[in-house]
Amino acid sequence: MTERKAWVTGASGFFGGVMVRLLARAGWHVIGFAQQPDRAFALGAHYTIGGDITLAGTLSALRDHGCPDLVFHAAGGSHVGCADVDPIKDFRRTVHSTAELLHGLGMGGAVDAHIVYPSSAAVYGVQPPGPIAVAAATRPVSHYGWHKLGAELQCRQAVERYELSITAVRFFSLYGEGLRKQLFWELAERLRKGDDRLELAGTGEETRDYLHVEDAAALILALPRPSKGTLALVNGGSATETTIAAAVTAFQRALGTAVPVTFTGVVRPYDPRHLCADMSGVNILGTQWNEPRPLEAGLLDYTDWLRVNSGVTDDGTGKPGTPTA
Repeated sequence: MTERKAWVTGASGFFGGVMVRLLARAGWHVIGFAQQPDRAFALGAHYTIGGDITLAGTLSALRDHGCPDLVFHAAGGSHVGCADVDPIKDFRRTVHSTAELLHGLGMGGAVDAHIVYPSSAAVYGVQPPGPIAVAAATRPVSHYGWHKLGAELQCRQAVERYELSITAVRFFSLYGEGLRKQLFWELAERLRKGDDRLELAGTGEETRDYLHVEDAAALILALPRPSKGTLALVNGGSATETTIAAAVTAFQRALGTAVPVTFTGVVRPYDPRHLCADMSGVNILGTQWNEPRPLEAGLLDYTDWLRVNSGVTDDGTGKPGTPTA
């Protein structure tokens, strides 16, 4: 049997790193494009390429390593707040890197590759409560969301110009071991520092759809390759709507803390109030993607990781434990 070849960009990051590890375990030959090549190699990449994603670098990789079966393009901006602070940097990291990669793959004749782009539910912007269909109108309210939509447009151009096969998965709220940003990580850091009260933005009634990153990776591997010259759009979520207040409570329960929480009532303009995935139309291969794990179970795994990597411990009193060294 011919060895399957995969490229992973952003291979030293959160999602890219998980994909490198799972692909390598499944017997794929993985080439990681990473800002930290040593980390990608440690995760299981067989060969690593450092630096930014460029057209010339993509063409060079095709010449040196041949056409991959799978390309997972995780390089790019990954934080709504950071994109708001420096939108030009985020545009370059997200839209520009996607254009460089896809034009390189197209010019290099990589028409047999299945290219997967992890987009974001941020492209939907303001939506009513309830599941969001992939056919819903896109109306981003953040720079991050606009840039993800811009990267999707680069995907559409590539399938029409070069007849590539691309799937863009609009992931909702990913979490899991290795994530060092966003709600749960920030809560853990505040608890580690000894905060005896948590004040959070919003009302607490905002809703999100949380998906463990390993379930997200399994979804990618279960997706069929679209026909040549096709862009498939897919939602990536658990189809379960959870309020922020309930998510914070579940996180503290998993961590073993019980710090009082209040909400300011101030909703940031780039934070949609409701995001939940409609997964009814997702076409997956057989039974390769099982039902995603419940948030409570995923948070137990994440808090186990946090106790080692964030320094938060439980001293048995129901309050933040003593920070570790």
